[in-house]
Amino acid sequence: MRSRDLHCSFGLTAGQPTLLQDAKHWLGFRKAAEADAVSDDFDRGHRVVRRLFIGQVTVLLDGWEHLRTALRIQTEMFDGNGNPPDER
Repeated sequence: MRSRDLHCSFGLTAGQPTLLQDAKHWLGFRKAAEADAVSDDFDRGHRVVRRLFIGQVTVLLDGWEHLRTALRIQTEMFDGNGNPPDER
């Protein structure tokens, strides 16, 4: 796919424990202020803040040689008073 300049994305879950651990390593522990990009939007009366963290893959994994970048998206939602909305 990379040779044809195609890209794909997918979510990692506990079903890929080794790959998930590697992705956590590549992304490192970074504070919200260290995000690579931030969006601040409103959706149905709630403020929604999304932070994007980008990590470069540092090891070629067997079967995943094409993998180059790991992304983590952190989403926070707030009500009109700046508090997390009630879980109902």
